[in-house]
Amino acid sequence: MATYTITSAIAGLRFSMKQTEKGDSVFVKNAVVAYELTASAFNEITDIDYPSRHTYTVSSLTRSGATATATTSITNSLATGDTVTIAGADQTEYNGNFAITVTGGTTFTYTVSGAPTTPATGTITAVGGKTTVPGCVYIDGRMFVQAITGEIYQSGDENVTTWVSTDFITPEKEPSNAVAIAKSINYLGAFKQWDIEFFYNAGNASPGSVLSVVDSSYLKLGCATADSILEFDGGVIFMSKRDNLQRSREIHVLNGLTPKKISDANVERILNGDDLATVYSCYLSTGGHQFYLLTLKTSTITLMYDFNNGLWYQWSILTAQTAQTITAGNLTSSGTTATCTLTAHGFADGDPVSIAGANQTAYNGIVNVTRSDANTFTYPIASGQTTPATGTLTATGYTESYFPAVAYATYQNLDLILHETNGIIYSLEPLTFQDDGIPINVMLRTPNWDNGNNERKIVTRLRLIGDRVDTDVMVRYYDDDYVTPSNYRRFDMSTQKTQLTRLASTERRAYELKHTDNTALRVEALEQDFIQGK
Repeated sequence: MATYTITSAIAGLRFSMKQTEKGDSVFVKNAVVAYELTASAFNEITDIDYPSRHTYTVSSLTRSGATATATTSITNSLATGDTVTIAGADQTEYNGNFAITVTGGTTFTYTVSGAPTTPATGTITAVGGKTTVPGCVYIDGRMFVQAITGEIYQSGDENVTTWVSTDFITPEKEPSNAVAIAKSINYLGAFKQWDIEFFYNAGNASPGSVLSVVDSSYLKLGCATADSILEFDGGVIFMSKRDNLQRSREIHVLNGLTPKKISDANVERILNGDDLATVYSCYLSTGGHQFYLLTLKTSTITLMYDFNNGLWYQWSILTAQTAQTITAGNLTSSGTTATCTLTAHGFADGDPVSIAGANQTAYNGIVNVTRSDANTFTYPIASGQTTPATGTLTATGYTESYFPAVAYATYQNLDLILHETNGIIYSLEPLTFQDDGIPINVMLRTPNWDNGNNERKIVTRLRLIGDRVDTDVMVRYYDDDYVTPSNYRRFDMSTQKTQLTRLASTERRAYELKHTDNTALRVEALEQDFIQGK
């Protein structure tokens, strides 16, 4: 397998890729550089009319007072106000990042400090030029990119390496900044701060763009962040915003040129609470479902939308904490309950905890603990165990955070995701119920129930309908709008009737189910019996 190196003037920028119509090559770009990948090569696009940063050889660099004048060996595409990086001058005062003033097709000036020798000597280069917004669109044989200043440039016909400086079109219906471009059906969508404009291939002759505006489909709907935009077989999905207060963020899907809002009030509260400093979006198609994942890293939340059922979920991942040592004699059992005494253990009721090191293996495993107090917790165990447990005993808790998937692909019937930081590619397996040996925390929460009145109801029985599996599902309830939970109780899913009794009384109640065992979980309903009070 061939390996190619990408050289970018600025590290850490998001890349976009698009295959050409005949599959002959792949266009790869970020804000400052672009490449063409073919079966045998990976070449940077060096045409100076492509709107990116370019490296120019400086044939002459002189100084008059505080003004340095640089002459490039070829005509450059630099513009007044651009920041250019000068390097290679033996007189170091000439080197650095400078705002320039263009004085001709090959010359520009900038302000230099000190009194370096003139002319400058050395092998001198100037790096600068335009930058582009995220996204690239391929329509009818041409690749399109958009400069941050708004111009949408086009490649040559069936040739992504050739570009013409005059062949562009600029969205002009609203004076708002360019955010990104994406393709919906066979239209180019220019996503801006406060609006979206659409373009189609009208076959216009050069000079100028082949594109024309679709006047009938202008949207007064902006894009909150380019990192939320995803193209998929059902259209384009993105995080929108409606006003300059940025408190109206929503998730929309473009089906063709028509937007449909899919977020609800709960999701929008999360969107509006984040600073959008780091956002990841990812499309998954697995297990017969299509998902849109949106990670808000500042809020440490990953939201997931299921296109099949129209529901939102929150996805997370657990990471192991530092193991805590259990002192000899402090892990005991009585009947089917193990009790651990561990000073300031830090575990909450229902938390998954890995117990390890016991010579009596029945004590070991990942368990959901019942918190007794700050120094004691219990968990179920098979009866008849030696007590106290012996060995080098440890208890390890877990920290829950956002789901770190940043890219998705399929390969030979495998659904693959790329981890945000470690570079590892993971496979999504429907019959694997742990995450690389770490438990998966499944939590289901019901809406509030009040039977249509605010009178007291005595709950006499609660039954969980689902597959009979040798596992426990934990349940607790809230009687005060999700503020104060009860302690968890356990459903034994291996029994004929999975039910609990004596669940106190309430005016309004919501239930929460939790499962972290290394087993399948499929539940259908939560049935409740109650007596209506007055």
